[in-house]
Amino acid sequence: LGSAMIKPAQLAGIQEQSIARLNAALRVGGQLTEESSRALQENAAALQRVTRFGDEAIMPLQALLLQMGGLSAEQIPRATAATLDFAEAMGMDIVGAASLVAKSIGSSTNALTRYGIEIDNSLQGTARFEEIIGILETKVGGTAAAISDTFLGSLENLSNSFGDLLEKVGDFIIKNKTVQTAISAVQAKIES
Repeated sequence: LGSAMIKPAQLAGIQEQSIARLNAALRVGGQLTEESSRALQENAAALQRVTRFGDEAIMPLQALLLQMGGLSAEQIPRATAATLDFAEAMGMDIVGAASLVAKSIGSSTNALTRYGIEIDNSLQGTARFEEIIGILETKVGGTAAAISDTFLGSLENLSNSFGDLLEKVGDFIIKNKTVQTAISAVQAKIES
């Protein structure tokens, strides 16, 4: 019984931490509202359905783009999709890809040069964002969806969907006082 409850509770906890990271990044950038957080969580869930990445992995990527790239909440969905495509095209992890994209957008350095992404370094702000994301969309757009459409990608999608179901069970476990009391009683019995 304990083992059956631990995994869902852990998955719910990971989801909770991902949302907390996203909200912290929104707060630091002065953009935290219930609507902005919910919109980015929904964007992560939508991307989970068409890529092989779980929303619990996508939300920290969104947070990184907010923090390092200085992006607005409105720019994040487009930047996130382009970053996932870039990661898949280059065969790299999404945190590394997000770091490169964010550094390139949020500073005068183009960390993407060695990957063949050349930009006008005099551009700043929205113009820089548009140039970088536009180039990524042109060069690697659709790669994450294409990888997701493979057999292994579909298995990962199935795993993500099952993980979401377990997160819901875990959320129930975490928030249900009766279940918490039963867990404590079982734990006390085991320890005695």
